[in-house]
Amino acid sequence: LLPLLLLLLAQCSPAAAWTQEELALYDLVEEMQNTNFYTFLGVDQTASASDIRRAWRKRSLELHPDKNDAADSDVQFRQLAAITDILKDTELRKIYDEVLANGLPSWKQPIYYYRKGVKMSFWQVLLLLAVFLSILQYIAQWGHYVERYLVWQQAREQLEKKRKKGKADGMPEEEQLAMAFGVVKPSLFRSNFIVRLCKWSVVCVLTLPQRYRLYTDRKNRQAQKLKEQQEEEQREEHEAQQRELERVASKEAKRSAKAEKQAAHQAALAEIAARNLAKRAEEQQRRMQEETQRRQAAADAAGQVSNTGVWTAEEKAALPRLMAKYPAGTTDRWHTIAKALDRTVDDVTEQVTQAKKTLRMTVAASAPSGDSTVDTADAAGSDDDDAVFTQEQQRLLETALKELPQSTPDRWDRIAERVGKSKAQCIARVKQLRKLVQQVQQ
Repeated sequence: LLPLLLLLLAQCSPAAAWTQEELALYDLVEEMQNTNFYTFLGVDQTASASDIRRAWRKRSLELHPDKNDAADSDVQFRQLAAITDILKDTELRKIYDEVLANGLPSWKQPIYYYRKGVKMSFWQVLLLLAVFLSILQYIAQWGHYVERYLVWQQAREQLEKKRKKGKADGMPEEEQLAMAFGVVKPSLFRSNFIVRLCKWSVVCVLTLPQRYRLYTDRKNRQAQKLKEQQEEEQREEHEAQQRELERVASKEAKRSAKAEKQAAHQAALAEIAARNLAKRAEEQQRRMQEETQRRQAAADAAGQVSNTGVWTAEEKAALPRLMAKYPAGTTDRWHTIAKALDRTVDDVTEQVTQAKKTLRMTVAASAPSGDSTVDTADAAGSDDDDAVFTQEQQRLLETALKELPQSTPDRWDRIAERVGKSKAQCIARVKQLRKLVQQVQQ
């Protein structure tokens, strides 16, 4: 406990027992190797304070570094100032007189250990603590040895009794019994704390390269593992992006295929409707011709002659009203109109064609001379005869609808240019085909 006590005393405040002035006085006496302060100052032990001040002035002129050529002049001057301060102080002078009479405190006094402990360096304290712990360890090992030895002694006595009785078969020998009980004398150098600490330090130094290699290997493994994880994450992210792109591409392909299929279906339906319309028109025209021939034959047979002369103003005015009354698509439309006017079908159709030509010429003549963009067909109106599409025009219309999507600028103008019809006629034709497709689907 001595080193711990010294450390505790070194940390405690000296004001509780000794002042800093006392400790400085003891240090100065020890530094000057028991030189008499009165002799050094040049005064008697009974000198007064005024004598001490005069002696200090005299000695300071002698020992001042500016006038003293000695190598330790600054040390001598510092000692002179410290001695003067001690002798001028009444309490410190009494303490110094005791030192002169009895000497410095010996090892029997606590201040001796306190002064030693305060002056010790960190490594000195550490070494002292290690020695003290080693001694304590050695004493504790001896206590453990004595305890084990007594236990082993009792076990040996019992073994001897069993051997005398002949019951010691299979019992261990004394050496084995001693090893089992751990009866080993402690060694001051083999199991000493300092020796073990030195061994541990040597082992640490010798195994330092190996430990460094293990540390670097562990760091490299961690870095490699982290790199593999990052690569795995990047690969998974890339695969996810590829799967997303493939999914989007597949979706777009399916959508495109579906749109193409729908367009092909609509085109097929439109073609079927056009063919049906053409067949119906041909059938209607054939029936009209047959009906005309039949009526002509009946009129000839009855001796009646149809009105085939010049059209009167009343007949010309009645023709548009009948055409509005019987719109396109009406069964036997031209036959009904011809019957109402008491005219033949050819006569009625010829009159309609002539009226349209006259109307186009009138519109063209009334248009401004520089306006070449007037559509005479649109001005005259798109009637059913002009709106009739041939098979070639129907094919061109279907092809233009496929090649020119809805987002194409001036789509209907370009379609009309390809087909050879007006824009209004193409739009009316497409609407008519859509109606026919809906009727066929229903």
